[in-house]
This record gives sequence, structure tokens and C-alpha cells, in this order.
Amino acid sequence: MTDMELKLQAFLDGELEESALPAIGQLLEEDRSAKGLLEELRQVSNLFKSNELSYQVPVSREFYWSQIERSIRSCVRSDPAPGSNTSAWAWVWKLFAPAGALALLASLLLPLGIHPRTYLALYEDGDAAGINVHAEFPSSSFVTYRSESEGMSVVWVNTD
Repeated sequence: MTDMELKLQAFLDGELEESALPAIGQLLEEDRSAKGLLEELRQVSNLFKSNELSYQVPVSREFYWSQIERSIRSCVRSDPAPGSNTSAWAWVWKLFAPAGALALLASLLLPLGIHPRTYLALYEDGDAAGINVHAEFPSSSFVTYRSESEGMSVVWVNTD
């Protein structure tokens, strides 16, 4: 649409600024094509308004909004505050999951003849406690990905 067409549509919808009204009035007096376009836009608008189907919703809109609000509230995760007590299973999982991953890695690599030099280090840093696992593999490379949102690390070991 051109600028003139947009202004005529805004004029027809009553959305045109007060300062632009005299210019549109003058345009409609001088330009027959603008006047014809405005009449055509009026006819299309009236056609849409007169043929629009009306549908009555069987319940009030407050009912729908309450359903939406309830759905949103049920989806919101309530994360425990930092430093709050967590279950014993969560503590055991945090402590032994890295060790289990190391055991799995070793069980996969030992049959291949790759013997890692590994050491474990327990650490306690403020509220966090866990195990750091360090492994050294001769002639190998690692790619590490850490997802903070998922609380998970993935290590890809490539042995040459």
C-alpha cells in the first residue's frame, strides 16, 4: 500500500491524527482517484461488518481467563531456595553420579587397552559438596559441554 492508501484507511477507521485531517480533506476534493478509493474502502468495510458471523461463547470470558491463569500457575516450577535442605536421594545422586560415570567410562575403555590414570578429589565449597574426577588418558582429546539449566555435563572422549 502506498502512503496515500494508508492515510485514507486510517481516515476511514478514525485513526488519523488531527493535524492530518485538513490535508486528507483537500486531497479528497482535488483527487478523484483518492475519493474513489475511499468509497471502495468504505464499501469493503461495510461488507465485512454486515456479513460477519457472530458467535456467542457459552461461558464468560472470566472463566476462560481463570482457566489460563490456573494453567500457567500449574506450569510454574517452584525451585527450592539456594542452601535449603534437599532430599537424601538428591545428595546421594550428586555425590555418586560422577563416580558412576567414571566407572562406566573405565569399563568401556579398559577392554580397548587404554588405562587412564585417575584420581578423585572430594571438595566442599560453601553450600556445595561433591566429587571432582580427574582422568588422564594418553593420546586422547576431550570435548566438554556443560548445561547450567539442566545441571548436567557431557564429556566426549576421543582416543586416537
